[in-house]
Amino acid sequence: MKADELRQTLQQLHEELGRASSIDPESERLLRELMADSAKLIGAGESGQAPAESGGIVERLVEASKDFEEQHPGLVSAIGRLADALSRMGV
Repeated sequence: MKADELRQTLQQLHEELGRASSIDPESERLLRELMADSAKLIGAGESGQAPAESGGIVERLVEASKDFEEQHPGLVSAIGRLADALSRMGV
């Protein structure tokens, strides 16, 4: 997946987070942190660097999505797309 597509996927997650209601502050903080970490990895990939230590970001994204399965299916879908894209990137 190209960096542009990764950035678009990350933007979609950001938009879904903005639309989601009733997310507790800690979960929102965690998602924003994961999105920032994802953006850093995408930037490293764009500059031709090998993916840096990701801190298990894909696993962390999958785990975070479990908290939203019932109340925020759009958010879960966006998180899943980002996790898949990062996995294909080799993270």
